[in-house]
Amino acid sequence: MKIIEYTYIFSAAYFMLLLTKRFKDRANIAMLIIAILFFLITFRSNLINSDAMSYVYYFKNVKYFSSLNELLGSTAFRIEHGYRVLLYFIPTITIFNNDIYIYKLVLSIINTLIFYQIFIEWKKESIKGFEVFVFFYLSFFIAIFELAIIRFSLASSFFILAYHYLIFKNNKMKALFVFIIAASLHYAIAITGVIYVYF
Repeated sequence: MKIIEYTYIFSAAYFMLLLTKRFKDRANIAMLIIAILFFLITFRSNLINSDAMSYVYYFKNVKYFSSLNELLGSTAFRIEHGYRVLLYFIPTITIFNNDIYIYKLVLSIINTLIFYQIFIEWKKESIKGFEVFVFFYLSFFIAIFELAIIRFSLASSFFILAYHYLIFKNNKMKALFVFIIAASLHYAIAITGVIYVYF
């Protein structure tokens, strides 16, 4: 991505963040913004790096495995098992003769739904600052990664949800379940989780 594109994205995100001040319920507007941004990212045609391209390769080749067990046992896929399962169940149909859009759209929808769950929970607890959290999270992942491609962003979303259940809800079983999902998508989350729980 060119530096001018970074500038446009940061400027637009910052403008929308400031725009929420004009509304009584800033969190509702922030949730709408995040949904729109996830959707728009889906249809970005360029991929940010070779790492992202490898995920596209995995997605396009997952259909050649006859069963999920065969995929899980494959050494050709150098990604975590949770992400393999996710790729296996994403329908490999095409849009505009390019099935990468379906792949990115499904990941974007999953991320949006996770954020919506956090949004609902935080509103019930009257936790302030959701819109600021959205801004910094999106700005980071849009700039550093390709949000709808890199599995780390998806794992991070699940981790935030798990952390919410642990800290705000004191529901250790649900937190552990969501945390396992997050760690299955990216092993780095397992290390991060231990550090967070310790502190």
